[in-house]
Order: sequence, then structure tokens, then C-alpha cells
Amino acid sequence: MIRRAAKVTGLVQGIGFRPFVHRVASQLGLFGFVRNQGSHVLIHVEGAPATIDRFQRALTEQLPPLARVDHVEWQDCPPRNDRAFEIVASEAVMETAVTVAADVATCPDCLAELFDPHDRRYRYPFLNCTNCGPRLTIITGVPYDRVRTTMAPFQMCDACRREYEDPANRRFHAEPTACPVCGPRLVLYESANARSTGEPRASARADAPASTWVRIEQADPHVVDRRSELSSHDPLGAAIEALRRGRIVAIKGLGGYHFACLATNEAAVTRLRRRKHRDEKPFAIMVRDLGAARAICHVSNDEARMLEDARRPIVLLRRRAETQPLPHGRGSDGEPLPYGRGSDGPPLPYGRGSDGQPLPHGRSADGPPLPYGRGSDGEPLPHGRGSDGVAVAVAPGNPLLGVMLPYTPLHHLLMAGMDDEALVMTSGNRSDEPIAYEDADARERFTGIADCLLTHDRAIQRRCDDSIVRWTGGAPMILRRSRGYVPEPLTLPVSCRSAVLAVGGQLKATFALGQDERAIVSHHGGDLDDFAALRAYVQAIDDFERFFDVTPTVIVHDLHPDYATTRYAAQRCDERSPDGPRASARTDVPALDGAQRAPAGLERIAVQHHHAHLASCLADHQSVETAIGVIFDGTGYGLDGAVWGGEFLVGGLTDFRRAAHLRYVAMPGGEQAIREPWRMAAAHLIDATGNASSLRGAVSADKLNIVERMVAHRLNAPQTSSMGRLFDAVAALAGIRLSAAYEGQAAMELEWAATRAGTDGCYSFSLQTGPISDDAPGRPARSSAACEPRDSCPQTGKSTGADRPTTTPPPIERGERDLWWPMVVDTRRLIRDVLCDVRASVDPAVIARRFHSTVVEIIAAVCHRLRASTGLDRVALSGGVFMNVLLLEEATARLQRDGFRVYRQRRVPPNDGGLSFGQLAVAAARMRR
Repeated sequence: MIRRAAKVTGLVQGIGFRPFVHRVASQLGLFGFVRNQGSHVLIHVEGAPATIDRFQRALTEQLPPLARVDHVEWQDCPPRNDRAFEIVASEAVMETAVTVAADVATCPDCLAELFDPHDRRYRYPFLNCTNCGPRLTIITGVPYDRVRTTMAPFQMCDACRREYEDPANRRFHAEPTACPVCGPRLVLYESANARSTGEPRASARADAPASTWVRIEQADPHVVDRRSELSSHDPLGAAIEALRRGRIVAIKGLGGYHFACLATNEAAVTRLRRRKHRDEKPFAIMVRDLGAARAICHVSNDEARMLEDARRPIVLLRRRAETQPLPHGRGSDGEPLPYGRGSDGPPLPYGRGSDGQPLPHGRSADGPPLPYGRGSDGEPLPHGRGSDGVAVAVAPGNPLLGVMLPYTPLHHLLMAGMDDEALVMTSGNRSDEPIAYEDADARERFTGIADCLLTHDRAIQRRCDDSIVRWTGGAPMILRRSRGYVPEPLTLPVSCRSAVLAVGGQLKATFALGQDERAIVSHHGGDLDDFAALRAYVQAIDDFERFFDVTPTVIVHDLHPDYATTRYAAQRCDERSPDGPRASARTDVPALDGAQRAPAGLERIAVQHHHAHLASCLADHQSVETAIGVIFDGTGYGLDGAVWGGEFLVGGLTDFRRAAHLRYVAMPGGEQAIREPWRMAAAHLIDATGNASSLRGAVSADKLNIVERMVAHRLNAPQTSSMGRLFDAVAALAGIRLSAAYEGQAAMELEWAATRAGTDGCYSFSLQTGPISDDAPGRPARSSAACEPRDSCPQTGKSTGADRPTTTPPPIERGERDLWWPMVVDTRRLIRDVLCDVRASVDPAVIARRFHSTVVEIIAAVCHRLRASTGLDRVALSGGVFMNVLLLEEATARLQRDGFRVYRQRRVPPNDGGLSFGQLAVAAARMRR
């Protein structure tokens, strides 16, 4: 008999690992114990050497579904002559950072119980087991035990206790386990406004004064509260009834509240938009199952796996219906829609024509696609619906829908009650605010937005919004990494010498904690322009540092001096500087908690925005090599003080050089140009033709005159090399989008338009190199090489982009001094070609397609030059522009065809949500120099 002890690290707490160890050891006849011990699991096994060897193999080969073992450290120890194998009480010993499981969707076993009338948990909204349910959002401390979760107030009944203590039961040591007798319960509140009228009030304002929420409790189904039309005797049934009546219901989920309404009810969706202050940005929807998703969208096998994955993200899918933007509240005939009714009175049955027969999804009887918003008889569909049955206001003009499947028992019950109807399921907040997750806060903030509030008495410890993914290029692309993924640690290619906090950027904010080779990237924090979002972000940092027991000695931030994250980093360092707070400390960052006051001498590292994007992509691939970085986004603070965004970098984790960039143009009005893409069109026209007169008619003469003066006199018109702003300019020139209701809208609509046209050549551009003259930023003084299409406009003789060049432009002859200057992609000819197509009345979809092809040619041309001068064949594609699937896939294919190895983001988003991970990788590498 021998005895061995194992220290197991990885994802081994909160996922049924201890019951698994107990079961395997008991089956093999081994004695000893297993327990959570701070950040790891400690195992002692005693028995025959051969049997212990079998146990060691099983420990890594037969893991529970959610477990991940990173390292096992074995050592021999003296036998103790144990006579059983036990799960013993945990010890709160912290030697290394803890690994905590993310929240995961209801498993098939629990789902079967949920709908089994003979099971004691039949229709219980909070059932779970060791293989599913809440984790991060309910854990208050480690080691992971029930007393350190928000389930602590719920004392297990005898039946649940027996399951919890039975090694053969899948709820053996399942900490959140509960049942209708002893667990959390639902409760429904109704807004006094809706309650008094019996119908939702369309005039309710989101900034209305606080009203009373009336709790609905009707144990007797025969007793109806006459003040309310919600006659169901249970909260869930009443919520379903409210949804069917067109009301907006706030629903408490795993990591916060959602606003829900019927996705087929145009009036309800439009009302939600108005109350939530979200004009056009698409809403996500929830459908009952994969079949319901396929009825609305095209779903590949890979996309189906993402939908049904235990993480349950929102998956962007292509709609079956043809989509065109319609004015809110109007049908495809342009007339106002009566609230809750179609033009003929009652709504048509979902998926059926006016004759009552099923319609082919998105198609008429003869096969061709139906016009969006019209049925097979050509007449407008009720509620402003498209031929897929979804209200136009859910995702106006968008060929994609964000779809998710139910991921909690409550969601499954809710969707079962809705039959096959889809529900809008969007974050419970006003635009730009953080998602609400505390009950009292929700009741206060939801006044004037929600008509009902379906909540429960299990507290949420920390907010966590839904994740968003999209399948592209044979792999998933994470667009928002949050619920289901966080806090799963990522591995850094270079380990941190000390604990590091990376604070990310201003938009799509995340932060990351680094210790050794582990990186814990936070959930999505939204945009930090809103003070409430910034306060939630600061509180989340404090929470993660406490929870994971990480005390950073280094803080990494963006170079931009006015980012809230930069100010936070400065304030945090100043708080503990030997001389006290500096006079320059900003006061618009929330006060720091005492736990966040770092030791004196806290080091602060600034990382350039696009270098962080490059490092994020390299670290995502565990690469420490130098690469060519094609980094395209909207804005990023450059080393020269300009707004960068169309960058070609050569570098690695520690440093970089700017090898090429788009030609500088003015950005009239600064951030106003992001909201009004026509301003960027004007700036590019002025740069390419000398004036913006081509926009007259689309934009008033007074506005154009103001912009022309701003550019001429350089008044509030910073220089930018942004690819995102070039997308905006082309979208405005093509007449696709002059103003934007949300970030990236013009660029996305340009992409959608491009997908409607086949490959049709590209526009001309040139690559230039040499020192930039002081009086004309972006204008090279030396040599150039051009990329020219072969056809020209018959009216003007100018190129139309009717044919793509078949060869890469000739190499630029560069002198020794020129190597110190980046190449410049001159876009003036591109803009003139686009203008020529516009004047020739070329279809905007063709213009969009030619533009995308041009950007691919720009990428290929510059990368060829850089490979010739550096010998590098690795290309990293990162930045928010590469969320554009058309561009990403075509650029990847072109580069691979030309012999490049292409890296793209896999584990973190290519947008600013991945910045903190990149900052962390840069800091770790620099500390190792």
C-alpha cells in the first residue's frame, strides 16, 4: 500500500470535479480524500501502486464535461490507513490564482427533468446540477462552496440534501442545487402605469418619475385581481400573458436583466426602442430551439453547434428574408402601422399566407425571394413584418439576426409558453448604461421602460452580459466575450514577472488581470462615455482583484490621454504615490475603493492602441515572433498625435514600427464625424478634388460650407488615417448612409450592400514613400507606384474600377533614408473613382463591392512590399474593421494564396474588447526584456 498526494490546478472548482474524483476513487477501491484548497484541488489516494496508476490516468482522461486540468503535481507521502474515500471541508488557502467556471446552459438531463410531469422539479425555473447552471454570477468567494454563493440563504430540504450527499447522484456536491420546496422563487411586478390602464402606455417616457411596482401574487387561480388584466395564477404564466398582449417585460437572468417583447409585434418592438433610447441598433432575439432558428435564418452545421454550445452565445445568422430598411412604425407600403394590428385588422398566423396555407420560408410559391415586408400575394404583411415573420424594427435593414437559444430553465419555460414565437431579448438598460443586475436598481431604472418585471430572490453577485459570436472562415469569431466565456483564463505567450492589470480602451471596455502565464479577461463593460458604465467598470476591477486575489504592481493603459481608462490608471497610481495625489489628477473617475490603492511605486505602462491590437492577435496564437500587422479600426491615438486607424505595423509583443498607413485626411468635427459619415465623405472629396460640392443635394450647402472652412483652417478637424472613417466616407458617397445611429452602422451597411453584388473589379490607389512635408500631412515627397484598373468611365474618361489588376504593383524603389519613413496608401484616386461611379449611376452595391475588393488589393500590395523589405511572411489581421466578414475572408484568402501565414483573432474579439489582452501581453514581454 502506498499513498500519493496530488495538487490539481485548472478549471476544477464548481464543475463537479470533486464528485468525479470521489466516484473514480471509490470504483477503484482507493482510500483518502479530496477537497478544494484555495485555488486548487488537493487529492490524497491510498492503495496498490497499479491501482493508483489507473487513477492517475483517469484523472486526466475521463474528466467531467466542464473540467479542464492544467497541471497535476504528484508526490509520495506516508500511508494513513484510511478506510474510505471522502470529500472533506474546503480550506481557504490561496497560493495561486483561482480558476472559476463560467455560467453554462441547462444540461440535457436537467432539461428532461424540467418537462417531466413526474419529476419533483417539474417546471422549476432554478434546477441545475454539477454539469450546468450558474457559477461566476453567484459565487461570492473561494473555495467554491455553497456558503460562498448567493445560494447560501436557501437551506436545502431533506430531499435535496440526500442528493447532495449521494456520490452516485449527479447533484453530489452541486452547490446551487435546489427544488420548489427549498429554493428560489419567481415573483412578478407590474408597473402602476400599465396596471391602472390594463394596456401598456405608449406615452410612457424612459425619464418618467419613479412609480410604484405592484407585486402580483395570486395563489388561487379562481381569484382575479380586477385592477390588472394579468389573470394567470403564477408569475411565469402572467409574464407570458403580458408578452402576448404586447407588453415589455424585464426578466432577471443569470448575469443581469433582459428586456423582452414579442419579436413579431412591430408596435411593441418600436415602443421598446423609444423607451430604451435605442434608435436603430439591432436587437437580439431568443427562439425556442434550433428548428425555430432555422425557420428564420440560414443555419450551417457549424453555426448550429455554436447555438447549442453550453456557452449559449448570441450567434449572428443570415436571415432567410430579403431585408430593406423601413421607417419605424411603418409597413412596406409606407403607411403608419396601427399598434398591435395589421392593415387588415388581425395578424396573419406566423409562417402562413392570407389563404392560411404555410409559406416557404422567405419565398413565394414560384420560388423567388419575397420582397421584404410583403406576403406571397404581394400585399404588405401585418405589423411591418418581413417574410420571416420578424418585426422590421428588430433589426432594420439588417440581413443578419442575433439569435440565441434558451440557456436557463426559466428561459426554456418562457419559450415553451410562447409556442414558436420569437422574443426580443436585449440587455436590461438604457442605451450606454451598464446592464442592471440588482433588484432595487432594476425597479428604479426600469420605470417608464418595462410594463412588468419578472424577477426572483436569488441574488446576482456580478453582472455579465451575453456574448456574441459569428462563424467565419472556418472558425468562430468572438465579437463580444462575456457570459459563458468569462472568467475562463487565457494563456499568455510570455509569463508576467509580477501581477499586472491592463485596463483596455474607452469603447467595448474590458480589463485583464495577468499573473504568471494566466490572463483573466473581464466581461464586456460597454462604452465608458457614460459615467454609470465607468463606475460599474471600476467596481468590476475591484471585485475581480478581490475575488481572484490579485494585487497588481503594474497597470497598463492606452496612450490616449483622455480615455477614462487612462485617467483611471493615472489616478490609481497617484493615489499611492509617495507625494500623494498629484495636482493633475482628474476628478471625473469614480473614487477608488480602499482595496484598489496599490503599493507605493506602482508601475504604469502606456501601450499604443494599434500595437495592443497587434499584440492581442499574436498572443491569441501564442506567438512571440515579429509579424506584419494589418490593423484597421475607427480611431486610435497615434504616436504623432493624429487619429490612426489604417495601419500596417511591423513588430511583436515588445515594440513595433509604423511601416505604412492610409493617407491623412481631416476629420471635421472630431467625434461628430463618426456620427455623421457625410463629413468624412466631404473631407475625402476635398482632399481628392479640392471641394465637397458633389455632396450638394444630399447635404445642405450651409453644412458643407462649414465643413470646408473647418478643413481649410484646420479648426476642430484632426488628421486621421482611419480605415473605419474611409468606409464611412464611401458609404456616404454611395448614398448608403449619411448619418449613423450607432457606431459602425455606415461601415456595416456598406458591407451588407457589397454582399449583394458579385466581384466586379476594384478602384485605383497608389503607394508612396518618403518624408511627409510639414504643410501637407500625408503627402509623400518621394517615389510612388500605382494600382490602376483598366477600364474608364465613358462620360469622363476616368477609371471606373471595372477590372481588378491581375498582378501586384511593381516594387517601390527606396533609398536608405526612405526606410525611416512609412509608406502611404494614397486614397485620392480611389475617391475619384467612386465619385465617377456615383455620377454614372452605378448601383451602390457594385460600388460597395468594388471598394471591398480595393481594400483587399491594398492589403496585398502593402504586405508584398513589407515582405520584400523585411522577409516576414506572417500577417496578423486585427482591429474592429476586421469584424467585416467579407473583408476578413477575402483578405485572408488572398494573402494565403500569395504565400503568407495569416493570423486572425480566435479567443478574444478583434475590436477594442481585445485591447486589454494585448496590453497585458505587451507588458509581460517588456518586463522580460
